[in-house]
Amino acid sequence: ICALALPAGAVGCGGHGHGPTTTPSTPKVTTLGRTAPNAPAGGPLTITSPAFTDGAPIPPRYTCKGEGIAPPLAWSAPTGAALVVDDPDAPGGPYVHWVVTGIAPGSGSTSAGQTPPGTTT
Repeated sequence: ICALALPAGAVGCGGHGHGPTTTPSTPKVTTLGRTAPNAPAGGPLTITSPAFTDGAPIPPRYTCKGEGIAPPLAWSAPTGAALVVDDPDAPGGPYVHWVVTGIAPGSGSTSAGQTPPGTTT
């Protein structure tokens, strides 16, 4: 299973009784790829967004200061994937805002505000 972690203050609004968190002035996008010891070959996980470039701030539209929706994403996940939206700078320590599991192997994409079909959030 591969995972992508995005700073959640940049793409999500608090939840479960928590208020919005402060978005760092320059949030980072971090891509994490881990391969299980017996995983089939097929190349690395790749995730891109037409809304922002790697390492650039996530546009306000996708934050609590904007529409608070998920950014559009495109991916290639040879062995399947999970998406974790995590805020490492949240008051009180790291905070997970959003988890999407069950992203099927292969390539796909979503529009702004959508999650991949057949997934669990």
